[in-house]
Amino acid sequence: MSYKTTVVVIGYGNELRGDDSVGCLAAEEVSRWNLPHVDVYREQQLTPELADRLSSAQVVVFIDASLRAEAGSVSVTKISPDPRAISSGHVLDPETLLALVNKLYKTNPEFWLVEIPARSFNFGEALSSVAADGLKKALIVVRQLIQPYVATQRRQISAR
Repeated sequence: MSYKTTVVVIGYGNELRGDDSVGCLAAEEVSRWNLPHVDVYREQQLTPELADRLSSAQVVVFIDASLRAEAGSVSVTKISPDPRAISSGHVLDPETLLALVNKLYKTNPEFWLVEIPARSFNFGEALSSVAADGLKKALIVVRQLIQPYVATQRRQISAR
């Protein structure tokens, strides 16, 4: 049986800069769930090279630290491609990466951005209490976002 990616989770940020590491920490935890047809990546930044990994997914979940997210909550946004944003740069935002996937592979996965509140981005610092609390909430949200896809894959496998 060939392996098909259904879900891609990408946690990104700088692991050396306090709360900026929270996206990577979330990805690390999601990878421990060992869910079928779920690929998980920890990245320092979003680059065009990720487009190939995303092209076969039905749903992609980005997880990142955010100064805009309110303490005690997690921001969840369904994002759409921004075709005007296609860039020749090496660092992308999620909307631009989605546009690149759409343009190069003619696919349009469902894309979600989960933003975890962050307050401290200093070198070498541990997570702030705001980010640590947000991490717990974000993992619940990520599980809710990907669960329908994982459940569908399990039903298809058991029906064979």
